[in-house]
Amino acid sequence: MKILYVYPFCSLGGVEISIVNKMQALKKVGIDSEAILLNIWNKGGNYLLNNSSIKANLNINELIDMLRKDFDIITIIDFPKLLYIIDRLNINKKIIYETHCSTLREMKISYSIMKQKKISAIIVPSQFNKEMIEKITNIDKNIFVLPNPIDINIFSNIPTAELNFYKGFINKKNIIWIGRLERNKNPINFIKMGNILLQSNKDLNFIIIGNICGDLNYFQLIKSNIPIDYISNYTFFYDIPNERMPEIYSLAANTGGCLVSTSENESLPMIFLEAMACKCPVVSPNVGGIGELIRNNLTGKIYESNNINDGCKAIKELIDKNNITIRDKIIKNSYELVIAKHSIDKISVAYNTILYSIFNEAK
Repeated sequence: MKILYVYPFCSLGGVEISIVNKMQALKKVGIDSEAILLNIWNKGGNYLLNNSSIKANLNINELIDMLRKDFDIITIIDFPKLLYIIDRLNINKKIIYETHCSTLREMKISYSIMKQKKISAIIVPSQFNKEMIEKITNIDKNIFVLPNPIDINIFSNIPTAELNFYKGFINKKNIIWIGRLERNKNPINFIKMGNILLQSNKDLNFIIIGNICGDLNYFQLIKSNIPIDYISNYTFFYDIPNERMPEIYSLAANTGGCLVSTSENESLPMIFLEAMACKCPVVSPNVGGIGELIRNNLTGKIYESNNINDGCKAIKELIDKNNITIRDKIIKNSYELVIAKHSIDKISVAYNTILYSIFNEAK
């Protein structure tokens, strides 16, 4: 069996990384795969092209040629227009539609073609996604929940002594934020939390890792929320290759910090799994599918969405050295959760079972 993935974007986003990891999972059960990530968004997307099984920036003829190759299955990921192209070209292959959408607007667009007969089944990363599809579309197709996989051979805690690039950061607690620098991800709320926390503790570093999504005015707005007195406590990093991310998570973990999310919507974030695997605790609002990963004081800290003060309270509790027992419990529980349910070995078995259920022909 051979599978082709098609996704409209090529960046270091969670969906793209989940595709790379799924391709590894399939390889473990003898299934070959390739991916088309159509549009390179930023410098980070170029890193993915080091994988010879991934192609990007194809013109229309190159795309058509790929679609007509000897793939048994084409998995379309949040790209409804592609189904119409496949239909017009009379390409008769099994079609799986995969969706990671988390906002209602995105969902309505992506879900619009799910009733098409060409789609054999639907795959989603969380129960939240499945429930939203059932609520919005009322389709009668099988919807399979396949959790995002993570490569625990790459994502594991790195000792502080080996974090050479970040030596200038290790004397303070590091609190990190990762994502696209766009309004839906709410990076300004992270800065507002940081400003409040710095009023009582100057020994904190706030690290923001992300890419500008074309809105330079919004990026300037983000930076304008940092007071002059606190500029040295904030650092921005861009386009960090995925294999270098364990260093960032380990820096936060080993200095007593954490990963903070301020998103208004999420399905099942890859960055949470990566952080947990590196023993970096997570603070997040309980939106979308977050509750499937984060249980308050068990596998992370939950705060009320868009509540700055509640977010600050959750962060303070997690980084307070007097709460080390709770922190250690959260780290242990979240690490065990990732190993038990999200390792590539675990997902390869689950994925193969899903394919067998759909096509009765998985290897």
